[in-house]
Amino acid sequence: MPDGSTMAPGSPGTAPSEAAKMICTAETRDNMATVLSVVPDPKPVSTWKGGTYTCTYRIPTGVIVLSVHESADAPAAAAYTTGLRPGLTGAKDLKGLTDIAFGTADGVVVMQKDNDTLRVDLTRAGSGSDRVHTKRADYAYGIAAVILGCWTGD
Repeated sequence: MPDGSTMAPGSPGTAPSEAAKMICTAETRDNMATVLSVVPDPKPVSTWKGGTYTCTYRIPTGVIVLSVHESADAPAAAAYTTGLRPGLTGAKDLKGLTDIAFGTADGVVVMQKDNDTLRVDLTRAGSGSDRVHTKRADYAYGIAAVILGCWTGD
């Protein structure tokens, strides 16, 4: 959060929290442009379904999908986050983000922060020898790091 506060626990409501909505702001888009050296479309598509807020950004070579799943509390978020890992082939623990953070070579990063689970998915961000495609895992980590920085006020 911009003021350094943590995300408030609670059960997912009928609308995403302010922390979740941060993934679909101009600040996040600008941060992604810095990480990628590619400017995402300024009008991403967002959805809210089943406690998950999703924001899909178009870039010239494909799409980047960011999502935040809101759980009732941190233990529920930890269970949700670790439950995603078996579905991600080759997922490895990531250092430097949060206590529960893992990613794949094809560009997916998942991490838990308080009662939220962030997923950064660059699997459809490019193809072939395209720069974004070949460095998807690095870019996914970078995007997750800047979002975490926004959440913690860094």
